[in-house]
Amino acid sequence: VRAGGKPLPIEFQMRNDGKSWKVYDIAVEGISLVLTYRSEFDAVVKQEGIDGLIKRLKQKNSPAKLG
Repeated sequence: VRAGGKPLPIEFQMRNDGKSWKVYDIAVEGISLVLTYRSEFDAVVKQEGIDGLIKRLKQKNSPAKLG
């Protein structure tokens, strides 16, 4: 629920791996996180190739960025 606003619809897509349920996608107001990332990744791959995408992901996930 947003402060002072209407509740937002949130959908979770889940899969069971045989041991437990795992969330693999979240959609807020119909916007899928997986589809959003897929679109962003596609644009980077077209401009910089797969190596460029891997480099960007490593930078975003570096300990300096996470801490």
